[in-house]
Amino acid sequence: MPLFQRLLLPFAVLLFAFAPTAGAADTFPEKPMRLFVTFGPGSGPDTLARAIAPKIAEVLGQSVVIENRPAANGNVAAQQMLQAAHDGYTLLLATDSLFTVNPYLLPKTSYDIFGDLALIAPVAEASMFLVVHPSLGVTTFRELINLVKANPGKYAYFAPTGAPHHLLSERLTEIYGLDWVRVSYRDPQQALTEMIGGLVPIGFASYAQIASSVSSGQLKALGVSTSSRLDSHASVPALNETVPGLEEVGWYAIYAPTGTPKPVIEKLAQAVVKARDSAEVKQRLDQFGMRLVTADPAAFSARVQAENQRRGRLIKERGIRID
Repeated sequence: MPLFQRLLLPFAVLLFAFAPTAGAADTFPEKPMRLFVTFGPGSGPDTLARAIAPKIAEVLGQSVVIENRPAANGNVAAQQMLQAAHDGYTLLLATDSLFTVNPYLLPKTSYDIFGDLALIAPVAEASMFLVVHPSLGVTTFRELINLVKANPGKYAYFAPTGAPHHLLSERLTEIYGLDWVRVSYRDPQQALTEMIGGLVPIGFASYAQIASSVSSGQLKALGVSTSSRLDSHASVPALNETVPGLEEVGWYAIYAPTGTPKPVIEKLAQAVVKARDSAEVKQRLDQFGMRLVTADPAAFSARVQAENQRRGRLIKERGIRID
């Protein structure tokens, strides 16, 4: 081979290697995308997915099909996404539990949570609402605490295992020395039915789950888990007003498999951010007690790592286990 051809060969290889990636990003997406949701219909994550997916589709010009994969607190959805082609067409709406709870409660997985998932963009955070059945006769968080303390072992409350709702209830149990019984349900609708029926008269739930029941007076909201009141629900006190420093929120972010071409991730990130920041999505999230998360990827990833450590300590100290 002539000398000039040998000198040009490495550059030709590099051009060939990068050309398909650039081309794929230029034409992406050429078909519908799938968005795996880690919880079932009617849940907070599902509500968020159905609010933002149409806007992402509008930006990218292809439909985004929502697929609910409610099992193992999100692990199944993550594993199934990773089994698909790493081309940007199969995405995951992940929750905080996947990164900050599952590593401690469901550690036996076939993937590395921090190594195999690539952040596209954070989307929102959700507060937990403390609700009660009217039959309890309490109107404030303090009255509820006094009632539970005066009747050890009598009252049951709903908090889904491994979710921030569960961690919030454990923190309150520890702070006040409460003797109450936690119950969990795989089906959010069953949990709602039994709270409305008074069988489980206390619950920690996302507003998406209990919005209509609170509006109709079937349940009463006593507090919200953010550090301050939500603008959209200003009449509901923050638990922080009674317990200074108490805050526990969930968050949602969209991920792709690590190895997805960087230009594709960048294009997806631009679309997700544009959809997230739209007036329509913000208004919808306000209705359900959610706030946008606009942190850049580096800052958000640092938050996730710190939260992983904090929650890990709480899980170990409280001896939390999967049901």
